[in-house]
Amino acid sequence: MKEYTKAGCYQKGDQREILSDDFISWIMEAQLHSVPEGKATLSTLSNDPALFAFKRKDLNGAVIDRNNDRLEVLRNGVSGEIVMIKRSYSD
Repeated sequence: MKEYTKAGCYQKGDQREILSDDFISWIMEAQLHSVPEGKATLSTLSNDPALFAFKRKDLNGAVIDRNNDRLEVLRNGVSGEIVMIKRSYSD
């Protein structure tokens, strides 16, 4: 965030681009550990305002499955994907 010309107002600052699929998958896992249910839609995770400082490429469930064996991706309808921590890792 950058301070705007008017006191108390802020504007979007520079974003750091994350190119590593492994790192993005790890960040999503960290996000899920902060949610009591340990699950969320991929859309919710991708649009989390807490990650405003990072620019990430769009991910799909296949990328997460391939890069993080602690997460499980379930299809929800035609275009929705739910990402959750696998039971063996959350017990």
